[in-house]
Amino acid sequence: MFGRVIEEDKNYEEGVEMERKTWKEFLEDCEIFTWKWSDLNSLDIVDETEDEYIVRLSLADIIDDPFLEIKEIEETGETMINWGNDWVVITDYDENHEIFIKIDKTRDLADHCFHSSDGNIYVDEYEK
Repeated sequence: MFGRVIEEDKNYEEGVEMERKTWKEFLEDCEIFTWKWSDLNSLDIVDETEDEYIVRLSLADIIDDPFLEIKEIEETGETMINWGNDWVVITDYDENHEIFIKIDKTRDLADHCFHSSDGNIYVDEYEK
């Protein structure tokens, strides 16, 4: 899915219980405080508050992150991912979701004038 080659895990140990989450559960537990932007022109800004832009990302944007590892469990056909922590089976891997992040309108002068996110990922909906 999403044009990325998924590596098959032939060394999956049957009987080892892996944590299972939906995309929403997994992504809403992730923190993206390190994500920064110098230019917002290429982003899909869908809404805004007084202080923040609401930006829509695609799930493909997340999957294309070079730090995200994806493996398919050969025995079960399930897909597991690792984004810097532990491996997790994504129970709805083939479902597409809308992903939103919030980005500060003001640039952080102490951080080389980059725009920062609030550190959270919002799946399928966001709060103003």
